[in-house]
Formats: sequence, C-alpha cells, structure tokens
Amino acid sequence: MTPQPRQTEGAGAQLVLARGKLLQAIINQPGSFKHDVTLQAALMSQGAFAKFTSADHQIRRTSLNTLKAHARAVWVGGYADFDRLRRHALATLSIREAVKPNHGPVRQETIGTLKRKLLAARSENQDLRDEVLLLTFALKRALHLWQGYAARLASDADKARCRKEYNEILACFSHALTPEKALETLGSVSDF
Repeated sequence: MTPQPRQTEGAGAQLVLARGKLLQAIINQPGSFKHDVTLQAALMSQGAFAKFTSADHQIRRTSLNTLKAHARAVWVGGYADFDRLRRHALATLSIREAVKPNHGPVRQETIGTLKRKLLAARSENQDLRDEVLLLTFALKRALHLWQGYAARLASDADKARCRKEYNEILACFSHALTPEKALETLGSVSDF
C-alpha cells in the first residue's frame, strides 16, 4: 500500500514527496541502493534523513522541523507514517545486508555500521517503551474514570454489565493474565 500525498504543489510538498518516492523505491528495489553508504547513513535517524541531499532524486537538505511540518500537511498519516516508511526502508536495507555471505575478516567500517544500527535499534526500542508507558497510563486513567461513572448508575444490572465489560477490556491486554491479575498489573483500582 503506497501512501498518497494530500497535496502536490509547492516547495514544501516537494521536500516530502521526493523523499517518499525514494523510500518507496528502496523498499521495492533494495538491491539498487545496497552500495549507497551515504543513503544508508541518512536513513539511520530522522535528522540525518532531513539533511540528506541527492541530485539524482531531487532531494535537497532541510531541517527536521521543516520536514515534519510539511509531512503533516502533505503526507496522509502525517509525519509518523512518513517516519515509519523511513524505518521500513532502513530495515529493508539492513535485512538485505544481513543476508550477504561473509567473505573474509570483518572490516572496521562494518563494525561502525553495526554499532550505528545497534544505537538506532536501542533508540527505537526506548521510544517504543516510552509510548507503551504513556498508553498504559492513559488506559489506567480512562478505566479509573469509567469506574467512577459506572458507580453512579442506578441499576444493578447496568453496574454488572459495566463490570463485565471492564473485565473483558482488561483481559484483552494480556492473554495469559486473568482480569484480576491484569487489574493488579495496572495498579490497584477500587471495585465498582
């Protein structure tokens, strides 16, 4: 599925669209880009990708903030979707490199590449952990508010239905945990 741009006019749109076209080309034909070390280094981070220039692909250097602002306006799914595409292109090239047979001793540039990949993976892992933490907090807060609203219901049947749905939601977040253990995981929240 190729993301479609919202608008295609203006220099800001070209900043995003040219990069998007390049990312799609990398994903579809990674062999064509396997020797482009500059491109691979640019894909390692958001900032490096914003600074990347290529006359062949009509890509000029810009700041990360400018790229984000234009991606939000131009790219369906905004910058988050655009950055997922960048990470997918990087992963496509990384998988292709990992499949290559090893011929001879490990060169220093290979060690540097692996270190950069490790740092990028650690950074992405930390970002994902932070996101999960924020989502868990939001869920805990929403469920706590839900309990408060459900406690105000007049009918015992409505309260029982709310309690049942509440436990089903908790069970969705862990197949191995019972609703009671899921409650403990999210923290102590009083019963209805």
